[in-house]
Amino acid sequence: MKMEFDSEQIHRYLKSLKALEAELLAYRLVYEFVRDSGRFSLHELVARLTEAKVVVQPEMDEKYDEALQKFGGITDQQSVLKALKFLAQWTPKGPPN
Repeated sequence: MKMEFDSEQIHRYLKSLKALEAELLAYRLVYEFVRDSGRFSLHELVARLTEAKVVVQPEMDEKYDEALQKFGGITDQQSVLKALKFLAQWTPKGPPN
C-alpha cells in the first residue's frame, strides 16, 4: 500500500510549530522577568519581549531546522521513505517548554 505524503504540508506544520514554540518561550521569559521585578511600562515590556525573541531564536533553529530541511526536500517516494525514517527517530533537541 502506497502512502500519500504531502511534504509541503509537513514542512509548513514544522515551521508553524517552531514559530509557536519560539513565541511561547519568549513570552515565558518576559513573564518571569516581569514577575520577578516590579512595574514596567508597556513600552518596556514590548522591548523585553523583542529581546527575548532574539535570545530564543538560535535554540529554536537548532531544535527544528534539521527536520525542516529534511521535509522541505521531499520530491519522490524514496525521499518520503527517508523522511519517515528520520521522523521516526527524530527527537527535538532541548527541553520541552
